[in-house]
Amino acid sequence: MQPFNELKSLLERREKRIEQRVPVRVWGMDNQKKAFVQPTTTLDVSSMGARIDNLNRWSEPGETIGIGCGPEKARYKIVWVGTEGQRVGQVGVKCLERGKITWNPDAKPKVAMTRQERENERRRQARYDVLGGIHLRQPDKNVAIFGKLTQISMGGCFFRTANPIAVGTPVTFEAGANFLQFSATGKILSVYGDGMSLVFDEIRPDQLEGLKLLIIGLEESNRFHLAEGTA
Repeated sequence: MQPFNELKSLLERREKRIEQRVPVRVWGMDNQKKAFVQPTTTLDVSSMGARIDNLNRWSEPGETIGIGCGPEKARYKIVWVGTEGQRVGQVGVKCLERGKITWNPDAKPKVAMTRQERENERRRQARYDVLGGIHLRQPDKNVAIFGKLTQISMGGCFFRTANPIAVGTPVTFEAGANFLQFSATGKILSVYGDGMSLVFDEIRPDQLEGLKLLIIGLEESNRFHLAEGTA
C-alpha cells in the first residue's frame, strides 16, 4: 500500500487539489466481490482525481469503480486506501476518463458539438495574419486613433499605432481589410511597444457578418498558399 503522505505529495506535484465536499455516488465491487451503490462525499478534488470519504470497502488499491456527480459520471481507479486513524474509510482515486466530471453537482449533461459548432469554435480561437487598418475612439474623447491591423481572430486583434493607450481602456472601433470592414466595441488587453492587442466586446449581428467574411477569406487565402507551397 502506498503511504498517504507519499501519494499526496506526488499528486500535489502534478496538480493542486482543492478541498471540496461534493456529494457523489459510487458503485462497483467491494472486497467480497459484491456489487454496491453508495452515496458519499469527496474530501478534495482535482481534474486528475479525488479523495473520497466513508468508503470502507477495500483493504488495498487497484479496484476500478464508477463515480457520479450530478448528471456527470466517469470510471476511476483506486490508487490509495486509508487504513489508519482518521483516514480509515478514505480512498484516493485517479480518473480513467479525464474531463467527464467537473465536480459541479449542478452541471448540465454535456452535449456533443455539431460540426458547425466545432467549426465556429475553431475559427473563434484561430488567429490570422492580415494587412488592414483600424481606427478607434475612447468614450470620453473625440480623437480618433489610427493603427495598422496585423493579426485578427473572431475574438480580438493586434495592431500597431503611434498613439498607444492604457490597458483596460474601453473603445469603439472600425476595422477592415480586403474590402471588408466591421465596427464594434472592445477593450485594450495589452500593450507591446508600438503594438496593442484589442479584445472584442459587443458586435452587432450586421457587423458580425463582416468579421466572419473577413476570417473566412483569410482562411481560404492560407489554404491556397499552403496548397501552392506543396504543389
